[in-house]
Amino acid sequence: MPVSFTVRDVPDHIARAIEARAAEAGQSVQDYLLRLLIRAATAPSPAETTARAEHLAGGDADARNPARRRPLDR
Repeated sequence: MPVSFTVRDVPDHIARAIEARAAEAGQSVQDYLLRLLIRAATAPSPAETTARAEHLAGGDADARNPARRRPLDR
């Protein structure tokens, strides 16, 4: 079942930017924001991205310390 969200205290300049981007995309603000929410909810989280990078690098990738990264197999 669909759920409704309410966002309060949106600064005027942000609301205007969202309205302009929705208009440029030929969408209503509702449709534009729904697409943004879908994209955000379905994109991998930073933790998922890090885990994937570690897996691809053989399990030893350390994004905070490049000197500890294993070289990629070629």
